Amino acid sequence: MTTTPDPHPRKKKSMAAIFAVVFGVIAIILAIWQISSRSELVELRQTHEISEEQKVALQSELDSLLNEHQLIKEQYVSVSDSLKTADQIIIDKARQIKKLMKTKYSYQRVKKELDELKASTRSYGQKIDSLYAVNEKLVVENQQIRTDYNEERMRNDSLTLISETLNNKVATASILKTYDIKAEGVKVRGNGKEKVTDKIRRLNKLRICFKLGENDIVEKGIKEIYVRIAQPNDSILIAGEGDEYSFNYEGNTVQYSIAQEVEYTGDALDLCLYYDVNKEMKLSPGNYQADIFAEGHSIGTAIFSLRK
Repeated sequence: MTTTPDPHPRKKKSMAAIFAVVFGVIAIILAIWQISSRSELVELRQTHEISEEQKVALQSELDSLLNEHQLIKEQYVSVSDSLKTADQIIIDKARQIKKLMKTKYSYQRVKKELDELKASTRSYGQKIDSLYAVNEKLVVENQQIRTDYNEERMRNDSLTLISETLNNKVATASILKTYDIKAEGVKVRGNGKEKVTDKIRRLNKLRICFKLGENDIVEKGIKEIYVRIAQPNDSILIAGEGDEYSFNYEGNTVQYSIAQEVEYTGDALDLCLYYDVNKEMKLSPGNYQADIFAEGHSIGTAIFSLRK
């Protein structure tokens, strides 16, 4: 048999060489990849495992952050209640970190969570500082408001007191006043002459003399003057039976001994009022009291004595 010579022997050799080179490169790449994969696997295994030293350091840092956070809450307890949500986030984050340290998570993962917790506690501290500053400002403002209010109330109370004092002075000044009051027994003779006596068997009248003081505030005009004479046993010498012999005093109807109308002009006025003593009256010896009234006010009192 005759063999036909290959017309392209050089071309076949060239292709084989190329394939050999390609396969060689692939083999090298695969070898490098295997070596790299083994290194990464070792490194990955190492990074997933937290050493005891790292755990101690992480736990110390976590405890320090939580202690600092607690101190801030205790220092600013007056405003910490306003940040309960932020406080709960920090607490939950700390719990999550503690759980991570008990697992095979990497040091970098736990450290990242710890850094986030640190940022949260720092933000909490800044917020609570701001709230405290605002609260302190409000406290100062409220204190100033209370101070101003108390000062204003004191001024108002003072003005009210002054007003009441003035009103009382005006009210007091508008009451008639009596001076030089003198009450005594007298014997009035037929010729009209009067003789002072303290003997009951000789007198026939009781005389009460006084002066109405000058007063520009009191309303001018007719004034009704009343006198009540009390005996030693406190019984009243009355002018007569019935309501027509009485007047109103402090909401009560009381009987009088003497009543007399006078014209008051604001000037001082001398007056003498008389009570008739009948022979049928049995006056008792002792001290008598004569009280003078005008316009619903008691304006004078005199004490005098009578004997048998």
